[in-house]
Amino acid sequence: MAKQIIPDLVLNDALVTANPRLENPRAEAELKALRDLLAPACEKVISAYAEIANHKSAERAFKRFLQNMISAT
Repeated sequence: MAKQIIPDLVLNDALVTANPRLENPRAEAELKALRDLLAPACEKVISAYAEIANHKSAERAFKRFLQNMISAT
């Protein structure tokens, strides 16, 4: 099994911030399902960033790409 990069607590916090209803104990199954969906996506972004972080131009371009993607949604 791959090592978990992001603790569940951090993912839970992000999910509950985005949807406070998930804080309800009755939403635990949904919170877990969303966490299981979110974790691999976030870990891919972290891994991709780690690969280019030593190349300043590529790092700036990657950050700009992420900012533009966020702005477009």
